[in-house]
Amino acid sequence: MESKIRHVSLTNERMSDLATLFLQVFGRSFDPEDLRHKYDTSFLGVHELGLVAMDGNCAVASAGILPQRFIAGDQQWLGAQVCDLAALPEVRGTGLHDRLLAEALNIARERGVDFFFTLPNDQAHRALDRHGFSWLGRMRGFRIPVATFPLGRLGRRFPLIQRLHLSIASRILNQSKGADSFQNSHAAAGALCIDYSRSYVLRKRRRPSAIIDAGGTPAWVAADSALEIGDLETAGVDDLDPALGALSRVARRIGCSSLLFQCTAGTTLETALSRRFMGFESWPVGVLGCRPHVPLKDLRLNFGDMGTF
Repeated sequence: MESKIRHVSLTNERMSDLATLFLQVFGRSFDPEDLRHKYDTSFLGVHELGLVAMDGNCAVASAGILPQRFIAGDQQWLGAQVCDLAALPEVRGTGLHDRLLAEALNIARERGVDFFFTLPNDQAHRALDRHGFSWLGRMRGFRIPVATFPLGRLGRRFPLIQRLHLSIASRILNQSKGADSFQNSHAAAGALCIDYSRSYVLRKRRRPSAIIDAGGTPAWVAADSALEIGDLETAGVDDLDPALGALSRVARRIGCSSLLFQCTAGTTLETALSRRFMGFESWPVGVLGCRPHVPLKDLRLNFGDMGTF
């Protein structure tokens, strides 16, 4: 079978094939239009870096590459998230997926990517080890309960309730939203972090999301079963209470039964949250440099940086 397999770019036309592959591998449905939106990085001038392996008309493996514009002080870098690593059971262990990923990484390097980062599951973690990724530790997650009718959680089980929840969330977040751009909370410290330009933020809006005023603190949020906090500008513990109060009120109105944070360990926000709440180990963070002098040790990520946000 392998001799018939060809590697093709993850173009818009391939997103239906990718959705079918994900259904078979992950056991849940994916909207091809959501995937098109996720992979549309044309605003950077760099796109279609990922690959899918096709056996005839059937997608059998994928390697996603999502370029992002990073800043570090007065410097700019082109980073790329490695994501959506998937393969059908019949091609696992054949080396096909390793070759697909190696080709995708080489294409991205040739197109100007300065470094890669990734937040994989355990199976993908092992595959990325073979390609030279090193590991910076894990993100820290915090789930803070909100007393409300759990409309978002019920929506995961019942499509009609999900449509109602999304409608309510869109209306409330649209009423609350402020600007369409946002300064990454790590930028002032000179960390290596994604440039939250207007184009970047707007590309993320595959589901209800907005930049809102959270008790005097800008917050980038998205509504799911939880109110997910993409980033929050906070100077420390003293600023946290007004922001959490405002975010909880928004979550309560929408029907999100918790606030969900994902933070780089040791950052201001993670330190402030860990003093108040019990956190949990979240995604491992892997990096792979392509150019010299990229300050990978200074990489700081937020929930809003993930391909799934």
